[in-house]
Amino acid sequence: MRALIVLIILTGASFMMFLQFKLRPFSKEMYLEQKVLEMSVPFDVKIDIEFLKSLVPANE
Repeated sequence: MRALIVLIILTGASFMMFLQFKLRPFSKEMYLEQKVLEMSVPFDVKIDIEFLKSLVPANE
């Protein structure tokens, strides 16, 4: 009987935590810092195709 009461209390607490986090709106800023977002933005670069064609594969 004691185990049942503990299980009910833990289940109720986890359900309340789930509702608390679900009711908040999701935003990237909540989980990622601005510095990380700036680092993940790709650079605007041009690829030199002639240079890539001149490279020799390592397995030859």
